Amino acid sequence: MPVQDNLRQFLNELRDDSGAAHQQSRKFMRRVVGTLFTKLVSPTPVKTGHARGNWIVGVRNPSEDEIPSSQSTELSESQVINNGLSRIDRALKPGVRQSPKTRLPTIFISNNVSYLDLLDQGSSTQAPDGWIENAFSEIEAEFGEV
Repeated sequence: MPVQDNLRQFLNELRDDSGAAHQQSRKFMRRVVGTLFTKLVSPTPVKTGHARGNWIVGVRNPSEDEIPSSQSTELSESQVINNGLSRIDRALKPGVRQSPKTRLPTIFISNNVSYLDLLDQGSSTQAPDGWIENAFSEIEAEFGEV
């Protein structure tokens, strides 16, 4: 009987430790993805706001949508960021369908504006050439290879 009690206690402690590790993984993922999203939205060049307003967080699949100009141009930088961070937070809540391998959801950041590549190539003086790649490099420098 004592062996069974010890095994039961060990399994309960292991389950508790696993739950705590999983929660830490979610918090880390939130920091990394949230920081990346902010680093993509903030430097997006703005003429009308359409490109900035089209940064979209997708869960399980990348978004293929483009928000119409009539809606995207009305969004401030902070609104775009807050919308994305809220979507990330909802995706990381327990119970959201997750990858069986990592037990975490797959989160995508998309922008389907047709001229985004031109903006990233420096067509605007508001952001340096390669600012999208720079955001990923900054994430790697800050958090390591993720």
